[in-house]
Amino acid sequence: LSLIGTLPWVLALALAGHALGSDWKSVRKGFEYLDYAIVVLAVAGAGYAVLRRRRRREDGGDAAGKVGEGLPEAAGEAPPVTDAG
Repeated sequence: LSLIGTLPWVLALALAGHALGSDWKSVRKGFEYLDYAIVVLAVAGAGYAVLRRRRRREDGGDAAGKVGEGLPEAAGEAPPVTDAG
């Protein structure tokens, strides 16, 4: 199934490359701003994810922040001593 999905893309890119020939640099120059836009979107998305995770931890909504909650060790108390014998 993956082969069927990639085959049209490979074929289209190969045909486009063949049609452009050595003129591919002019087309590449036209997409320069698209590269910048993708980088800006990736950085903004990563920043948003970091801020969202920090806010969840501050609000106590993150499951990872609740590990050990309710255990005596988590509250700074000593665990109960039991008779092992």
